[in-house]
Amino acid sequence: MGSRYCAPLLAALGVTGAVPCESTIRRCLQRLAADDLDALIGGWMWLHTHTAGGRRVIAFDGKTLRGARDAAGRLKHLLAGLCHTTGTVLAQLAVDGKTNEIPMLRTLLDGIDITGAVITADALHCQHQTAQAITARGGHYILTVLCRCWDYAESVGVRAESGCGAACLGSVPDRASA
Repeated sequence: MGSRYCAPLLAALGVTGAVPCESTIRRCLQRLAADDLDALIGGWMWLHTHTAGGRRVIAFDGKTLRGARDAAGRLKHLLAGLCHTTGTVLAQLAVDGKTNEIPMLRTLLDGIDITGAVITADALHCQHQTAQAITARGGHYILTVLCRCWDYAESVGVRAESGCGAACLGSVPDRASA
């Protein structure tokens, strides 16, 4: 039945012969380790990312999933890395209720090659350890600095544009040296 509706898709995927039914596919997927499957799909998606100005640019952000709850009734929270150019999710992981996004970003970065990539993240991730983890792996970063962090921002030479209320702190090389 499935081949009748999506023959071009099946041909593109190299599927020949009998097509398994939905329940067979569902049961097979349920037996897979979710993190392993996510890593495989993320690796495949990485091959289909694009560059901006000769570099991959990856935005990391956390989102709470509406309607999805764990066994204790808490909302599920994910941290994901998206390709700026295509919007493709390259990597993601669940953030346990006992921690937060800050250490999980470093864990997520361990699973992908960020050499030469520019990593962007919100002010939550403007942490020394995060910046060091990115540069140690050959990446560059642009992190938002909020007003409450100005003492720190000024100590490293960051200036905000007039009236913007935030600035970016980063290790992005200028175009001449790239």
